[in-house]
Amino acid sequence: ISFKVRIRTAFIIMLVAFFFIVGGLSIYYNSVQSKEKHYDRIAQLMKLVTRELEYIEPNVAINMRITDKLCQLSNMTFTDINIYNLKGELISTSRPEIFDKKVISNLMNPQALNRFKTESLSHLIQTENIGSLRYLSAYIPMTDQNNKIVAYINVPYFSENAELTEEIGNLIITGVNINVLMILIAVIVSVIISEKITLPLSLVYNKLREMKFEGMYEKINYEQNDEIGRLVKEYNSMTDKLKESAFNLAKSERESAWREIARQIAHEIKNPLTPMKLNIQHLQRSLKDTPEWEAQFQKTCKILMEQIDNMTAIANAFSDFAQMPKSVFKQINIVELVDNATELFSKGETTISQKSNKENIYVWADKEQLTRAFVNLLKNSVQAVAEESCPVINIDVFASKIDVTIKIQDNGCGISEEIKDKLFEPNFTTKSSGTGIGLAITKRIIQNAQGSIWFTSNKKEGASFYICLPLYK
Repeated sequence: ISFKVRIRTAFIIMLVAFFFIVGGLSIYYNSVQSKEKHYDRIAQLMKLVTRELEYIEPNVAINMRITDKLCQLSNMTFTDINIYNLKGELISTSRPEIFDKKVISNLMNPQALNRFKTESLSHLIQTENIGSLRYLSAYIPMTDQNNKIVAYINVPYFSENAELTEEIGNLIITGVNINVLMILIAVIVSVIISEKITLPLSLVYNKLREMKFEGMYEKINYEQNDEIGRLVKEYNSMTDKLKESAFNLAKSERESAWREIARQIAHEIKNPLTPMKLNIQHLQRSLKDTPEWEAQFQKTCKILMEQIDNMTAIANAFSDFAQMPKSVFKQINIVELVDNATELFSKGETTISQKSNKENIYVWADKEQLTRAFVNLLKNSVQAVAEESCPVINIDVFASKIDVTIKIQDNGCGISEEIKDKLFEPNFTTKSSGTGIGLAITKRIIQNAQGSIWFTSNKKEGASFYICLPLYK
């Protein structure tokens, strides 16, 4: 839930709760006021009845004069009037039919009579009921000229509940109407307030979302010195630091890239130099001893020229923008390419044997890069053999219906378990003078040709590298 929605929800909930509390208190206050008003009305009514009956002496028998007077008062005050003797028995009433039909007992309420006997009350108002009908009933003692209690006057008051219910109903209806209107206003006001409060936060959010590490950083203008203002101030401060960090990082990345490219160039140029030197020395030694010296010379020159062309292409790309040459894919006879690569290492003490199940096997790859990959692998195989042993390298080229697999096996000491997972990582090497990027470059070249490379190792049989490339169709 967004911050904006939470503000609106909290505002509306708070307002609705406030309306309910105010409405409840209003109903309670109105009920109390209504009861007090009815109690005052009953008190005034009792004073009127007492004053009118002040000089009438009640008998134990039915007194017609009292009954006529009660009927007159009842018509005038719109209420019933009953008179009970000191024993609580009905003497006279303005509504005799109610008692005749046994709707109400002709005896006074025992609780009221008991309280008058024990507490010497001047008046009494209590709640009574007829079935489920609840009403207020007022009692007041009736005295003679000697101020002696001779009877009890009772006035049942039935209008209190109906009026109170009607007032509360009107109050609830009015309150609901007002609350609905106020809630609608509150929703509108909450939307406006939440938009105003969250506008700076939305601005900060949009700026953060648009922020790019290498891009331009636009600061936020916010004049208020509140919590959001402090947040904006921190954001503006962060943009300055980010600019500086981006500049330093870009500078560091450029320097690191140049160092990485320099290591790659040195590695790629250094790899063919040793076999080229061996070939030239071999030509010098076989100048007078070999009958077919001219043919051998031409073949060696061709191989050397290819390697020189490779180094020239790398040097040219480095001088342009310190990048490796772009791949130029074409149809390549992998058997011939492996044969040319092995020719560089076949002189001297190194023994290389090569066999293939087909004379011509074609793949789709970059010739210069693929040659570089095989040179890297062959050089690693030669260097993996101990100095006191003669390197023996076996190369098997096997073509199936869909791909060709080249296996290069040496007679070295194999690859230890500790370095197997790191072998193809850049800048990892076990040689004191190596750059550690030869196998990483080789893997990238093979993957660029849609192939795969892996290895197996055995301490007794040495290490075997496998290259699998799809056949050209």
